[in-house]
Amino acid sequence: MPTPENELLRLISAATVESFWTAFDRVNEQYGLICDERTGNTPLHFLVLSLPKLVRRSTVDLKQSTSQPDVITDETSCAPWISPAVALLYRLAVLGNVPVNAQNSQGNTAMHLSCIQPHAEVLQVHLIRLGADPLLENRYGARVYYNPQTKRGHLVKGLPSLQCGIWDAIRREDTDCVQKYLRAWSRTVVINSEGQSLLDFAAATGSDEIHRRITEAQATSELVAHSMALDTEKMLRFLTSRREKEKCDLFTCDQSFDPPRPLIAELRLTYGQRAEEVIQLLASYGMPDEHSYLDQIQLEHDAFDVCPFVLAVTNAKSLEDLDKAWLLLGDNEFNVRNRRSKDGASYLHFLVERYFASSGKPLFQRKLVRLMFRLALVGLDVQARDHHGRTALVLAAERYGNPCNEKHDANQGGDCSKCSTKTSHRGSLVKHEGGVSPLQNVPVQKNQDEVPYSNGSTASTEMTTQLEWSTKSLLGSSVEKCSAKPADVHSTIPDQHLLEMLLQLGIDSSIGNLKHQCLQKECFVPRDALTIRARNSSEAQQNTKCLPGAWPLIDMLIRAVSQNKPKEQVSYLLEELESSIRDHLVRVQVRRNGLTLLELARAMLPKGVQKQRRKQSKGITTQASNAQISAAQHLVDLLQRYTGTTEFAMAAMAGDTKRMRHCLAMGNGTQKLNASLENYFESVSNNLRASFVKRPLILNVMEYSSPEAAGLMLKAGANVREFYPAPNSHGPLVFWAFNEFINLETTMEVAKHGPIDLRDINGSTMLHHAVNIFHQLHKGDRNGRMWVSLIVLTLLNRGIKLGLRDSWGRTARDLATGASDQIGDESRGCQVKVTYREPAEEPPNMDALHEIIDRDTQEPLSLVEIIDRHVVRLCRFNQLHLIEELIIQGYEPIQNALLRFPHPRTSLQLAELHQHVELAKLLSRAPKYQEAMKALQEAVVSGDELRFASLVNEWCLLWCVDWRGRSLLHLAVIHRQNKLALQLIDMCPSLANNQDSLGRTPMHYAICLGDGRELFLKLVARMGGVDKTIKDFQNVSIGSYGYQFEKGVEKYRNLVRQECELRPPAPPLQTTANSPKPPEREGISGNFITRVCEFPSAEVHLGHWYSRCPQYVSQSMESRIRAEITCVEVVQWAS
Repeated sequence: MPTPENELLRLISAATVESFWTAFDRVNEQYGLICDERTGNTPLHFLVLSLPKLVRRSTVDLKQSTSQPDVITDETSCAPWISPAVALLYRLAVLGNVPVNAQNSQGNTAMHLSCIQPHAEVLQVHLIRLGADPLLENRYGARVYYNPQTKRGHLVKGLPSLQCGIWDAIRREDTDCVQKYLRAWSRTVVINSEGQSLLDFAAATGSDEIHRRITEAQATSELVAHSMALDTEKMLRFLTSRREKEKCDLFTCDQSFDPPRPLIAELRLTYGQRAEEVIQLLASYGMPDEHSYLDQIQLEHDAFDVCPFVLAVTNAKSLEDLDKAWLLLGDNEFNVRNRRSKDGASYLHFLVERYFASSGKPLFQRKLVRLMFRLALVGLDVQARDHHGRTALVLAAERYGNPCNEKHDANQGGDCSKCSTKTSHRGSLVKHEGGVSPLQNVPVQKNQDEVPYSNGSTASTEMTTQLEWSTKSLLGSSVEKCSAKPADVHSTIPDQHLLEMLLQLGIDSSIGNLKHQCLQKECFVPRDALTIRARNSSEAQQNTKCLPGAWPLIDMLIRAVSQNKPKEQVSYLLEELESSIRDHLVRVQVRRNGLTLLELARAMLPKGVQKQRRKQSKGITTQASNAQISAAQHLVDLLQRYTGTTEFAMAAMAGDTKRMRHCLAMGNGTQKLNASLENYFESVSNNLRASFVKRPLILNVMEYSSPEAAGLMLKAGANVREFYPAPNSHGPLVFWAFNEFINLETTMEVAKHGPIDLRDINGSTMLHHAVNIFHQLHKGDRNGRMWVSLIVLTLLNRGIKLGLRDSWGRTARDLATGASDQIGDESRGCQVKVTYREPAEEPPNMDALHEIIDRDTQEPLSLVEIIDRHVVRLCRFNQLHLIEELIIQGYEPIQNALLRFPHPRTSLQLAELHQHVELAKLLSRAPKYQEAMKALQEAVVSGDELRFASLVNEWCLLWCVDWRGRSLLHLAVIHRQNKLALQLIDMCPSLANNQDSLGRTPMHYAICLGDGRELFLKLVARMGGVDKTIKDFQNVSIGSYGYQFEKGVEKYRNLVRQECELRPPAPPLQTTANSPKPPEREGISGNFITRVCEFPSAEVHLGHWYSRCPQYVSQSMESRIRAEITCVEVVQWAS
């Protein structure tokens, strides 16, 4: 005859709703001693083990049960099979006295089994309430980590110092943590695995405060436990008790829920009508009902869709609207934990979706990225998954392209006259070059060669070849021909830059969707690019570089340390982790399951080596234990070292200047300001491999963040002199701010605080780049014109050298005179598309406009007028040395610079008016000085020593330079006038350090002469040595020049010959009254139009440097170009 004990276990094992309720009715106080002799399982173990069988046999739709991994909803709690399971759980623990921390023969508690059995996670929150200790180890050293935010527990190993549960909080004497669990209805009348009660355990710590709080919460927690066990008899005892110690808090709520959940609401949602008697009893004593809570739940359910932030982003039409949305994130009423009702998407999912919906608006997309960083800083769970199991990282990886992109490209080619018709060299976070389809979403460096595959076969990449424009000038090309889009590359890939930004937020790439797909590095084509594919568990565990980011590596590291892997393997993983953090500046303070990377690393440190040694690990030597401690300590030190830097990077990307200042105040500011993303995606190379570049943080701040953040970094000392080796870079970092995808307000901050002595790879200064921006503006962009005028004025007031020329011999004023009328009026019948910069939305501060507004016409001054006014101002304040410098640099319009207010006066007239006698004399003789400089340069080129001696003694113009910034020593070396070169180095040794418009010193040319370094060695001997590490503007040193010359590289072999063949630019054409005046254009940086005539397929791009000044080109280059344009008509205008 079966005993009552066996009958109870049989009912639980039957695993039906009816059998569970039958078992519920039969539980009494004697069942606490029941234990299976073979397995050691208690009734609680049997309950958890039977739960999957119960779910399968129930009629509930599994899609409404617990398929959402980290979303707890009220619909989940109302599943019919949950009610009997939860009721039986409380009945066994409260009335049956079954110990909740009892361990079976394998050392597993019911909490352990709830992490293993399917659908058993719904019991975890109730086990924690009943006083389960999640940190109890089983025989294999596994513990449970319970996350109060997600109400989920996870089995973990190798984390002896993990902090979790009320028992651990009491052990640590953490009063706040204990109070948090007590407010979540954690039961106090409970014993641990050693039979010690919670009160005795608290008393043993000696903390009176903890003991007092547990005693105060005991009556309320018991009321909750008996209510959940549907025990009205015991409930009455607590409700009617008059003893002060047994009085209950009738307004108690579970504070771990948001909003806090009252007891009646918990009963109603869990049991439904079965708890009606209990609910009526509680309500009769004054406990509030569930209606208020359910109303709040409904409001929270719809809060995402009506959130002001969501509405602001959805309805945003301008960048200013997104800035207002950024401010809403600091509102106290903004709840970052809200989810979208239809699919459980978080705010980060929403921004990713808006990012792809804004594929035609690159500046808009960059503002959205800034909002993503801001959300992460205000506490958003970046690991959150929607109902499809996707994190925001997986969602971004699944989106290869968007039909809106093709529509946008069609609009671009359709109408050139509209201001909105524009193209961008970086159409999204990943730049689009030429006419490549945005569906590729990746720049590709292509050729027509055959690319060998790993299996020995070949595939032609001719289908993917695109037009390579010639961009010899910094101004590039603003007129591009429409060409057919090439076919997609062999495998389309997601937006790499967006994925890198999400990785910087700290999203775990090992978290996949419901199809077990996650973000991985592509092993085939394009190699090393980030793509989404099915996860191969064995590959992911063996290949540390398969999954990007820090979380997969730290998981491998914990596994290696806990399994006592060799020291070499642990050291390798530590290096890979550091490299991963540096690659993307992954945030160290990011959380996964409530733990940051640093907290997880600290949990690896044992509390005590002897105490933490498990029974089955007695064979482990002290040396092995010390190795584990050493590895864990190294990991903690590593993460602590990068915590400040990554937090500063997050604040800078979010534009949070207050947090940035706080991070800088914590010390180590230089490292934070000059942090870099070591492996930043640049493009796909011609061998179909992803190429990466080291990208300084400040470039991303300029591109994505606010002008205030960029200005703060510059004022704090960020290094923008560093050479940026990317293909689309102009050299030093400071020039990145003048790209067309950078906000003009950010450019203004760089003009205010950046170093003004830098020059780009073509010798252009910041002033050249500022003038170039003016040519990129549409005629109707008045705000943009005022911004550019202010930028130019700021640079001039800071003392930028006005007379410096680029490698094409143009000063900034020369570029400013090239402003012309709208190209759309001239290109009728031409297959052209015009590139305009996006119009500036906000005008500059009106207080700063008085210097750039004409007082008579109230219209903005032209750039030429602003520059001339600056020259006149130098004369007004008798800046003699600056005027001398302009004359030496060959700045011709110095004498006739005009000031129109209050009366038109030239610089010479103004100097005479203010009685600057010496300056007036200098200005009057400026033409003679210029003639003398040209004669002196001709004498050096021809080797006329007598004329050279007479001119040098007469004019003392040793420091003069020609149209390419070359000094007399440059000319002597290039034209192989060795005697004059040695004479010049004796007269003025500092001439050896002068740099021309390309940054080359005379020694750069001397080492490439091909004379066995005869002249170079003589110059070195005369100077007493030379620093061969001096670099030109392309970051190439003198030693590298010599090495490349000896190696036979054509560029360096022909360097001196090409310099000799170059001729100065021809003076601008003088038009007469009867001659037709060339049409003026404005907003165009290149002075050419290419018109397709008889052969529309012919693609020719001559470039600004040839169309403007054909004299710069050698005869061989010119003949080659003329041979290529036989079928193309090129219409040119002189500036």
